[in-house]
Amino acid sequence: RASMQHDVAIVADGALQSLPFAVLGTETAHVYLPSIGTLRGLRALDRPAAAANRVAILADPVFRADDERLGGRAGNEPSNTLLLRAASEAGIANLPRLPRTRDEAESIAALADRNASWLALDFAANRDAAVGARWNEYAVAHFATHALLNARHPELSGIVLSLYGKDGRAEDGFLRVNDIYNL
Repeated sequence: RASMQHDVAIVADGALQSLPFAVLGTETAHVYLPSIGTLRGLRALDRPAAAANRVAILADPVFRADDERLGGRAGNEPSNTLLLRAASEAGIANLPRLPRTRDEAESIAALADRNASWLALDFAANRDAAVGARWNEYAVAHFATHALLNARHPELSGIVLSLYGKDGRAEDGFLRVNDIYNL
C-alpha cells in the first residue's frame, strides 16, 4: 500500500499560534492560514492607494555551507552567537532549506503588481536588505523562511535570513525582534 501525503491547513488564533504543529508528523505538509479575525483586522487598516498592490517578499535564503547555491564556495560557518543560542533553545540543531518556499514566493509575486513589488530570493533575502527596505511603500511583507520564537527570552526571537553572501562568506542573517520592532 502506497503512503499518501496529506496537506494540513492550520488556522490558529491568539496563543494557539505558538503551538508546535510540526510535531503532527514529517509526512505532513503544514499550511498556515490567517484567522478570520486577522483578515478582518488587516482589511480594516488604512493603506495608501499607491501601495495597495505592492508586496515585499524575502524567501528561500541560504542557511547552510553545503547549500548547492554556494557551489562549494562557503567559508566559515556563521558564528552569530545570538542565532546559535536562539536555535539551540528552540531545539533546532541545524536550519534546513525549506522546500517550496521559492514557488510560494513566486506565486505571491505573480498575483501582485510585478513592477512595484520586491522579490528577494537566495542571497538577496538577507538581513541588510530587510533592515534597509522602505517598508512603508508596501502593503504586505511576506517572509518565507525560518522564524524562532522564544517566550522565555524574547530577545532570542527573530527571523532567519541568508547566513551566507554570494561570495560564500558567513554573514549575520538573524533579523532580531528588536530589528523588526524598529522597522
